[in-house]
Amino acid sequence: MIDRTTTPKAPFEAMQRWLRTERRQTAAELSAFDAFIDRLQDVPTGRVASPSGPSALTERSSGGGLASVREAYRSTVMDVPHYDEEYDNNFTEDVTEEFGSTIATILERGGPLDVQTKRTLLALAADSRSRRVTLLDIIDAECESIEAAAERLRPVAEELDTMADVEFRAESFGSLDAYRARLDTLVDRCDAAADCRQRALREHRTTAALSEGIAAVPLYLYQGFDSTFPILSFIAALGDRIEAIRSDISHAASHYEADRDSYFTGDTDTRGRTES
Repeated sequence: MIDRTTTPKAPFEAMQRWLRTERRQTAAELSAFDAFIDRLQDVPTGRVASPSGPSALTERSSGGGLASVREAYRSTVMDVPHYDEEYDNNFTEDVTEEFGSTIATILERGGPLDVQTKRTLLALAADSRSRRVTLLDIIDAECESIEAAAERLRPVAEELDTMADVEFRAESFGSLDAYRARLDTLVDRCDAAADCRQRALREHRTTAALSEGIAAVPLYLYQGFDSTFPILSFIAALGDRIEAIRSDISHAASHYEADRDSYFTGDTDTRGRTES
């Protein structure tokens, strides 16, 4: 349980650093798929011959057709700077993740690139490109959401830091009442920030749902964090701290209330002191 001296760690800077990395990597993958599509369009198609026919032998020895597609894929999609660190797949694994096992099997077997396979590959590559565009849109919207949350919540956290240093038992009853009213205002700000954040997450889910293959956004973006929902967790921690401070204020105020009750029940002398 949080006491009033515990300062929750704000997640905003770490989230923004993480998103900058995600954006840079996603933009690199988008450019890679653009390059792959351009290369794929230039690969000539040919008739699929029998495995033992002269056309197949010529195709395999010349390195054209599907071999050209494989080389294009490796030198674009699998050549982004972060590939080894983030994925480290072999060719078949990566193609299977992007295009499915059927296409992976076709590309591995070699031979000419037939018209239907080329058409399918272009469509699948366009889908992969589209997912990166959608993810970039989500990342940009997420950056705006984080900045909005930071603007709302940083002042709350700073004010709670100030309150945590107050010796409430030395404060007047009126001051304690003012502190309690201020805490109510901070609760309202936290609630408003939580509502805004929830709306942003719903919008992310809606956007992601329009693009097949994009995982749940918080789970994907913040898999390296302690919480899948860092901002909501921070708001909850602020709420715990508010309640801890409120409890200390109530404890300090109880001394005034006890003195008042003693006065009205006749247990104090004319100077308002409790008789021993």
